[in-house]
Amino acid sequence: MTRFRRALWAWVAAGCCAFVVAAATGCAAPQPLPSAEEWEDPSDPNVRAESTVTKSGTIAADEVWSGAILVRGEVFVPEGRTVTVEPNARILFATDSEPSSKIVVEGAFYAQGDFQRSVFFAADARTKAWHGVLFEPGSAGRVSYGQFQYETRLHIRSSAVGVTFSQFSDNTGAAVTVEAASPTVEDNVFRTNVVAVRCLRQASPDILNNTIIGNVYGVVAEDGSQPNIARNVIASNRQQGIVSQGASSPHVNSNNIVRNGGYAVQDGGRLSDNFIQGNNGTVPIAVDTSLSVNSAQLFGVEEVVSARSSPVPEAGDRRTR
Repeated sequence: MTRFRRALWAWVAAGCCAFVVAAATGCAAPQPLPSAEEWEDPSDPNVRAESTVTKSGTIAADEVWSGAILVRGEVFVPEGRTVTVEPNARILFATDSEPSSKIVVEGAFYAQGDFQRSVFFAADARTKAWHGVLFEPGSAGRVSYGQFQYETRLHIRSSAVGVTFSQFSDNTGAAVTVEAASPTVEDNVFRTNVVAVRCLRQASPDILNNTIIGNVYGVVAEDGSQPNIARNVIASNRQQGIVSQGASSPHVNSNNIVRNGGYAVQDGGRLSDNFIQGNNGTVPIAVDTSLSVNSAQLFGVEEVVSARSSPVPEAGDRRTR
């Protein structure tokens, strides 16, 4: 058994839950994924020759991917074509290609693992270039039980896309970017990214039941976006939990927004039934139950309809409950 598989099954056996965030959040977060060193070395020519299939260029017919896949340069899935990725597949993005390695989807792309057999996405070396899957307008797809590490991300420009039960970590940009679309991003874990979810150009995604912890920013809404942000745990991020720019107006309902370094919500947003505690340098046990649009933990929001004095029990990704 390879080091990667030993590390993977150890992670699965741990039940995806290793430490409990402060009791006020009412959530738990997964263990770290296997490190880059625990993956089979993609630079080893014997590994590539024996077990890795390289993909590049345009997909000419429907394909099913399994095992280890190396994406070199751009892989283009045109309209009318479908790529299906099987559980336990590992998709590596070559970092020595120009343009940067990515999967561009105008047709359909389905990567659906299960609780014990995730689909893994990672760059084949540490890099700050953009790698991942780009869903263009009119495309369709679903990513379930995906593990995205080391500068591998999703950029979604289609409303016919769903992202569920996946984990995103170690990105120096936004782990998931939604642009001018309204997909569903639900039951995922985001940690150690610069931004968990970024919304651009009047995007209106449903961001539901996610655990967003330990990033720099939680959710960023720009360019008139109106995301629906509900039943998430947004905790211990270094800056704001939710921040808006460019006349954006997120709908923020029934979240636990706890102990972020900046404001819980800043510069826009209509709030109802949120549990807000210990943000922006306030005392960790300080709960904001006021209906003020400006307080020690809120700044410049549009409206606060109601506030909670205790955590939302159903908030956070549902794998941990």
